Amino acid sequence: MGRFHEGMSFAHFVGFIFLFPLFSSGFLRRCVIPGRAVIPQPNYLRQIKDVTMRPPRIRKDHWTPLAVVVGFKNKSTPMSVSNLIQDYIAKHPRPPFPTTMSKRERKVEEQKQIEPTLTALGWAMNEAMRRQYESCENIIKIFWERESLKDIPKLKADIDWPSNIEHSRLVLERGRFVKNFELKREVPSELQKEKENKRLEAIAKKRRISYYVEKARKERIAHGEDVSKLSRSRGSVYVPYKPFVNPTPLENVEVPVTKDTSYGNLVLAFGILLTIALVFAFGFWYYRRRQRRHNFHRLKTNLGTTPRNSVVSTGSAFTVATSSRALENNDFLDTDIMSQVDRTSFVGVESLTPTSSGAGVGTPTITVDSGSARQVSEQRTSELDELRDDTQLS
Repeated sequence: MGRFHEGMSFAHFVGFIFLFPLFSSGFLRRCVIPGRAVIPQPNYLRQIKDVTMRPPRIRKDHWTPLAVVVGFKNKSTPMSVSNLIQDYIAKHPRPPFPTTMSKRERKVEEQKQIEPTLTALGWAMNEAMRRQYESCENIIKIFWERESLKDIPKLKADIDWPSNIEHSRLVLERGRFVKNFELKREVPSELQKEKENKRLEAIAKKRRISYYVEKARKERIAHGEDVSKLSRSRGSVYVPYKPFVNPTPLENVEVPVTKDTSYGNLVLAFGILLTIALVFAFGFWYYRRRQRRHNFHRLKTNLGTTPRNSVVSTGSAFTVATSSRALENNDFLDTDIMSQVDRTSFVGVESLTPTSSGAGVGTPTITVDSGSARQVSEQRTSELDELRDDTQLS
C-alpha cells in the first residue's frame, strides 16, 4: 500500500475519484458485449477472417462419452481393439469435413462423423472374436449414450454384433459424468495403499525368515545333527508355513521362539497398588492433622480465650475476662467447663464492664456463679494442661 501511494501522482488520484462512480454504477458492464469466453487460436486460424469459416476448436474437457465397452478378461484386448478400429478407418476414410459452411449447418455434418467410428467398432469386435483375443463365453457389455446408436453398424455396413455382447444404457450427469453403478471404480486412498504395502512387506519378511531358518536347519542336518533332537530342542516349535510366491508349502519349519520371562505386568500392578496406598495414607494423615487444628481453633474462639489467672472475685459471683496476653500464652479454659456449669447460675454477658480491680477495663465479661465455676475449674486443670501440651506439639 505504501508503494502504491508513493508511485501514484495527484492526477492519478483525481482520475480515480472521478471514475469510481462509473465503476460502481456498472458503466463498464453495459459497454462490454457479453459472449463466450475468449479461447486462444493458433496463428494459422487467425488468417481466416470469417469466424464462421474457421474449423471448430476441439476441447478435451468438453468431450462426452458416446459408448463404453467393459468386460475384457485380457489386459491387451482393449489396445488390440483400438488398433483394429484405426485400421478400419484408414481403409474406409471419412468424408472431408466441410469448412466452408456456417456453424448452424456444420452441426449436422458433425453428427455424421460418429457413424464411421461406430461401424469400425462393430467390425473390430467381430474381428477380435475371430482372432480369439477373447473367449466367446466371456460376456462383454457396451453402454450406449442413446439406444439408437447400437443399430448404426447394421444400417450402414450390415455388420452384426457378436453373440456374447450385451447392450445397456449409459447414465450421464450433466452430459459428461458417468453414474452407472457397474462402471464405478473405487480409487484406493493413500492410507489403503500404505496398509497394503505394509501387509506385503510383512509377508515378504516372514518368507525371508522362514527361508533362512530352513537353510540353517538343513546346514545343521548336513553337519550330522539328529532331526529328532532339533525338534525337541528347548525354545523351538514347528510352524507350518506357506510361502508367498512358491505354491508348494514348506511344512514343519523350525522357528526358534524365545519365551517371555519378564515380570513387567506384575511390577506395574504392584507399583499401582503401592501408589494408591501411599495416597490414602497421606490423605488420612492430613485429615487428622486438619481435624486437630480445627479443634484447637474452635476451643480458642468459642467463648474467647479464658485464662485461669484472670478470675476476679466479686462477692457471690466472679468475672471471667479476656486479655491479649492470655491469647499469646495460650492460657485457656476448655469450653467443656462452661458447658458443665449449671445454666440456671448463668447471669448474663456484660459488654465492656469494668471490674473492681480495674484489670478487666474495656474487655467483655461473663458473669457466672462463683461456686460452680470454681469447682469445675479445679477438676479440669490437669486435663487442660495435657490438652495444651498436645496442641502445641501438633
